[in-house]
Amino acid sequence: MKPTKSYKGSALILAIMLLFVMMTLAVAIIMYETTSRSIFIKTRTEAIENQAVQRALQLLGEQFKNETAPPTAQFKYEYIPDEVGGDTSFKFNLTGEYSTGNSIYNPPPQNAGKDYDNVPEGDYYSAALKNGYRGIKVAPWHHLVVMKSSAKDYMDIGNTSGENNYIALFSSAFPYAAFAPGPSTSPASDVGKIQLGQVTGYANPQMDKTQTLSGVPVEIYARRNVVVNGSFAHGRIYSRYGPVTASPGSGCIAFSACKREWDYAGKIQKQLDSALKYYTGDSSVADSVKSPEKSAFLTNENIFTINTFLDGDNTSKQVVSLKQALAVPFPIIPVLSSYSYWVSSMSYWTLYYVYIVSLHCPYPPDAYAGSPAQTRAQDELYGSLPMFCYGSIGGTAYSDLALLFLRLRVGGGMTPHQYALNNYTNVRVVHFSKSSESTWDSDFFKSGTADGYPNGFKMKCSWTVPKGKTLRLGNISEGRRCNVTIVGDLWLQDGALLFVDGDLTIKSPTGSPASVKSPAGRLIMGHGSILTVSGNLIIEGTSTYGSVYVTDTPNKVNQITSGILCKGNIRIDNGMVPASTLVQVASWIAADPNMATQKDLLQRISDYAPSIAKAGGPFHRRLSYFAMYPATFAYTTVTPLITPYLSMSENVQRTIFRNGVSPGFAIVLNAYLGEYLFAHCDWWPFDEGSLPVIPKVEAVSTLSSIGSLSSPGTSDDLVAKATNIVNNSLASDLFSSIDSTLRLKIGQDFCTPVLTTVYNYFVWSFQVLAQANGALAPFQSVLSARGLSSEPSAGISLGVQYTAGLTTAYSAVSTKVSQYQTAGGGGFKEMPGVLVYAAGDINLTSKACSGLFIAKGNINSTAGVVTGCMMSLEKNITAPNTILRYYPYFTTASLYLPTQVAGSTNDELCWNDMHIITGQKSNRTPLEIGVKYVHILTEGWDRQ
Repeated sequence: MKPTKSYKGSALILAIMLLFVMMTLAVAIIMYETTSRSIFIKTRTEAIENQAVQRALQLLGEQFKNETAPPTAQFKYEYIPDEVGGDTSFKFNLTGEYSTGNSIYNPPPQNAGKDYDNVPEGDYYSAALKNGYRGIKVAPWHHLVVMKSSAKDYMDIGNTSGENNYIALFSSAFPYAAFAPGPSTSPASDVGKIQLGQVTGYANPQMDKTQTLSGVPVEIYARRNVVVNGSFAHGRIYSRYGPVTASPGSGCIAFSACKREWDYAGKIQKQLDSALKYYTGDSSVADSVKSPEKSAFLTNENIFTINTFLDGDNTSKQVVSLKQALAVPFPIIPVLSSYSYWVSSMSYWTLYYVYIVSLHCPYPPDAYAGSPAQTRAQDELYGSLPMFCYGSIGGTAYSDLALLFLRLRVGGGMTPHQYALNNYTNVRVVHFSKSSESTWDSDFFKSGTADGYPNGFKMKCSWTVPKGKTLRLGNISEGRRCNVTIVGDLWLQDGALLFVDGDLTIKSPTGSPASVKSPAGRLIMGHGSILTVSGNLIIEGTSTYGSVYVTDTPNKVNQITSGILCKGNIRIDNGMVPASTLVQVASWIAADPNMATQKDLLQRISDYAPSIAKAGGPFHRRLSYFAMYPATFAYTTVTPLITPYLSMSENVQRTIFRNGVSPGFAIVLNAYLGEYLFAHCDWWPFDEGSLPVIPKVEAVSTLSSIGSLSSPGTSDDLVAKATNIVNNSLASDLFSSIDSTLRLKIGQDFCTPVLTTVYNYFVWSFQVLAQANGALAPFQSVLSARGLSSEPSAGISLGVQYTAGLTTAYSAVSTKVSQYQTAGGGGFKEMPGVLVYAAGDINLTSKACSGLFIAKGNINSTAGVVTGCMMSLEKNITAPNTILRYYPYFTTASLYLPTQVAGSTNDELCWNDMHIITGQKSNRTPLEIGVKYVHILTEGWDRQ
C-alpha cells in the first residue's frame, strides 16, 4: 500500500505566507498613511509658518518706515492661524535679537542736515558698516532681520518641526534710479518717458578704494515707454502704459502694463514747495527764514541825482549804494566875492567894481574808468595840478564856464535849478579790490538799462556767503526783481543761504583759467548750504575745471544736506567735481602733529575773514583827483574881459571828496557788503578772487603736500597780523578782542554820522567838513595809507608764507582735474551729493554730475555720467547716452534750516549782525526731501 500525501501542512504554510503578505501590506498602508499625513502636516505647517513670517516682516517694515528704534534688543512676534479658532496651543513664535552677529538695525540718521559740521556719512566702505548674521556686512539705511521660528505640529502639540532661521534684508532707500510717473491728472498724455544709456548700481568709492559696483538691484519706473540703450546688469524696469526696450543681454527684468503708482511725486512736490517757502521767507510759513535784502545797497533803483534831490525824492539809503558810489553827482559850487577900488585918471577918479568868481569844479570826469591802472594814476596826476585846465569844457580860457556864469548873473534865462542840472558831473568815489593792476577793478559793476541790466546787476568778482549767514538779493513781492550775473566764483560756505529773487548766471572771467584755484564761473557748496533762485539758473563754469563743486573732507562721502532750489530752469554746463576746502584738507591730515598750527590758522581765517573784511574790505577810497585850486575869474564893470585869477584857497570839492564822500562810501560799503567779497581784500592770502577750495583727486599725492605749509607763527599771531589792516587808532576803535565775542563797533557810533555827512553834502551844506573830521578821522589815516597806485603796505602778509606750500598741490590738482573732466568722468571718486530741483527743466551738458535731480518739467542730459537719482515729476527724462549710476544714499536730502535773523527785515539789521565770527548753527529740525520707501532686497530660509 502506497503512503498517503498530506495537504494539511502545505495549506498551513500557504496560509502563513498569505497572512504575512497581508500583514506587510497593512504595515505598508499604515506607513504610507503616516508618511503622507506627516508630509501634509509638515507642508501645511511650513505654509502657516511662512504666513507668520510675512506678517512679522510686514510689522517690521512698518517699524522701519517710521524709523522707530526697537525698544529692546530682542523682538518677538506671535502668530495664530485663523483655522484653529484662536487656539493658542497652535501659536507660532518668531524671535530675534539686534546685536553684532545677529539682526542689525541700521536706519538713516534722524535730522542729517541739522549740524553742518557733523554730516552723517553714506558709504559702503566705511566705519558705518555693521557685522550681522554669518558675517554679513550691513550698510547704512539697511536692516538685517534674522528670525528664529518654532512651528507647532497640528496633530501633536508637544512635538516641533525644529528651529529654523529666516533671513531678510530691508532697504530704506528709494529704489528708483530713474522715476517719471507723469502727471497724475492725465494718464493718457504722452509724457512720463525715460531714455538712458547704461544703468548700474554704484558704490561711490572713496579715494583709496577701487570697487565701484554696489551689487544693489536698480529699479526704473515710467508712465510711458522706457528705453535703455546700454547694459542694465541687475534690476527691474516698470512701465504703466508703454513698452520697455532694453539692450540684448541685459540682466534686468521688464514689466509692461504694470501699475505701481503710489503718489510719490505728489508727496515730493509738496516737500519741495514747502522748502521754497521756508527759504524765500514766505509770510504764510511762520518760521520761514527772514533776512534783510542787500540788493538795495547794490542796484538802488532810485539812485540819487541832482534832479531827484531838487524834486525832494531821496533817502539816506539811496546815498550809500554801490551804484551811487560809481556815479556820485558833483555840482559846480560857485563862490562869489567882490571888492571896489578907485583909479585916478589925471583930473578925475574912477570907481571900479571887481567881482571874483571861484568855480569849485568837480571836473575832469573819470576819463579812465575802463583802465584801473590809469584811473589810479589819475588820482595823483590831477591832485597835483594848481590850475584847472583839463576836462570836457575845452581850452584854458574857460569860455564855457564863463558864459554860463554870465548868463546866470545877467538874467539870461537860467534858473539856479537849471544851472545845477546843467553843471555837474558823475564821479566814481571808490576803487574795488587791492591792486593797481587788478583786472577786477575794471568794469567790475554794471547796473541799469544803459548797461543792459535793467532789473539787476553784473559784478566781476568772487562772491561768498559766510558760514551760517543768509543773503537775500531782490524782492519780487515788493516789486524789486534782481537778476544777478556773477563773473567769478560763488562760494556758499557751510550752512549758508543765498536767495536771488530773479535770474542767476555764474560765468568765468576767462575761458582758460590759469589754475584750478583761479575764478572759473563755479558754484561751490558746503555742508548745509542752500541756493534758492526764483528765476532761471545758469552755471557755466569751464570745460577744464567744471561748474559745481561740493566740498567735503577727503575720504568721505556724506549724505545730501545742501540744495539748489529753482522756480525756473536750471542749466549746468560742465558738470560736478568733488572738492575740499583747505580747512577740510587740514582736518584730514591733522594726524600729523606738525599740521596742528596750520589747521587752527586756516580755521581762523575761514571764520574771521568775513568780519575782518567789514573793516578793511575790498572797497578802497579814492584820492581826490580834482584840481587843487578852483577855476577863478575876475570881472570888472569897466573892462568886461574875463581873465583867470589865481585864488590861494583850495578847491573845496577836494575837501568834500577827501574827508566826507570817498571814505564814507568805502566804509559803509565794506560794512554792508565786505563780508561777501573778502576774497578781494588786501590781506587775502590765496590771490585775489581765488577761493581756498581744491578738487579731490589723488589726495595722497597732491593734497598731502599742504602739510608743507610754512607756519607764520602761532594761531594767536593772526590777531597781530589782522590789526595791520588798519592803523592802531582804527584797530582800537573797531576791535575789542578777536574771539567769539568780538563785534565791530560801527553801528550807532558811526552809521548816523556818515549818512548825515554824506547827505548834508548833497544839500550843499558845509557841515560835512566839521562832522566828517570828527567821525572819520580814524578811518582817513588808514585809508590814505593803504595806497592807490601800488600794492598796499598795510595788510596781513600771509600770501607768500601760505602759497609756498600750496603751489605743488594746486599745480598737481590742476593737471589731474583736466584729465578727469572727460565725457565719462570716470576718474573722479567720492562723487558729491547735492539736491538739484527745478520747477521747470534741468539741463545737464557734458561731464559728470551727481546728486538727487528732481524737475517738475524735463530732465535733459548729455552728461557722460550721472551718479545718484533722476526724477521728472510730470514730464520726461531724456539721457540716451548717459551712464546712470544708482547710489541709494542720494535718493533723499535733509536740508539745513538757517538760524533765524533776529528782529524784522529792516535793513539796519546789517549793522546789528556784525559778529567777528561767522553765523551760528541752527537747532531747528531740517527739511526732509524724498520718500521713505522701506522694501526687502532679499529674503529666504536658512534651515538647520
